[in-house]
Amino acid sequence: MIKLHTINVFLENKTLGHYYEYLCCIIDSAKRNNWKIVNYIPTHVNINDDYIWIKNLYKHSYINNFYNKFLYPIKNFIPFYKIFKSFKNNLHENIVLVDNFSIGQLITIFFATFTSNSKFKLWLILRYDPLKRLFKGNLHRIIFYLFYKMLKIPVTPFVDSELLQENYSQFSKINTYILPIPHTRGLIHPTEPPKNYINCFWPGIMRQGKGLEKIILLHKKILEKKANIKINLCETTKNQFNYKNEQLNFTCFHMDRKTYCKLIREANVVLLPYSSQEYFSRSSGIFVEAIYAGKIVLTTTNTWMAFELKKYNLFELIFNWESEAVVENMLEIINDKKMKKKLSIMMYNYRKYHSIKNYASILKTHI
Repeated sequence: MIKLHTINVFLENKTLGHYYEYLCCIIDSAKRNNWKIVNYIPTHVNINDDYIWIKNLYKHSYINNFYNKFLYPIKNFIPFYKIFKSFKNNLHENIVLVDNFSIGQLITIFFATFTSNSKFKLWLILRYDPLKRLFKGNLHRIIFYLFYKMLKIPVTPFVDSELLQENYSQFSKINTYILPIPHTRGLIHPTEPPKNYINCFWPGIMRQGKGLEKIILLHKKILEKKANIKINLCETTKNQFNYKNEQLNFTCFHMDRKTYCKLIREANVVLLPYSSQEYFSRSSGIFVEAIYAGKIVLTTTNTWMAFELKKYNLFELIFNWESEAVVENMLEIINDKKMKKKLSIMMYNYRKYHSIKNYASILKTHI
């Protein structure tokens, strides 16, 4: 029987980002395929549910310096070595799936594999453009080569963006495959947006590339026009607004899945004014969730989100956030019946593609 081992050093808790939800989708897909699954997570993570968790890893450090990029990940050498050493040397029985890793963690996995002398299939989920990272992806290329040539370990890179797939395939000369973004549970529900005002949602935390400056500008225009529009956004942004906090609703930083899905379902518009530099090729799980829920999503040009919208001729949702008529343009889009028809087609296709069933099916083809 196939045994899937997931390594998740980025997992913090159930509420931070999509890591937990994505991992649950991997677990459900493995069950659908009748595979055994074991999940290795950091020791500090407080998760107690019906899944199998082995808490034996050191967590990822977000401090951006040489030590945390290359030396700190070595702490996981012994845990990785013990995991791999426990395998029977049956290449077709054990699969190690690593979701969202740093180059330091990949190097540590390589040396743990080398010293344990274990054989298994390695699946890597890649979420960033290597050409924009340190050494422009050359370290990734070398490590992939060593796995193939030195250890005879078959490496299968997965991405969730056609643009990333193109970049990885070109620079590594290795076939890279696309996975759906399946963390969409809780989004189909008969919840209606409020009738007496336009309800907007800017999801996530205050982080570079998320477009807070555009949200501040939009809010200023809403107040100037006295428009009946309200914005839900994270409480950590409260001090960024130098004028009245009217028309703003600040949400909890550590938000559970139920509350998050409710905010999406109750929104008329989901605001994603993301930076094209940060999101040119990388995907957005929030974008997928919003489209899956049938919501109008306003985004920026030259991003992965814009690339997806163009497939359905939804150019009107690639928004000009700097326009003086930003409020009027938003209201016009919201009332556009032709746009809503195109959006409903995109929603239908997303619900088929970004599903656990499809995710499990694609994983199964790579056994």
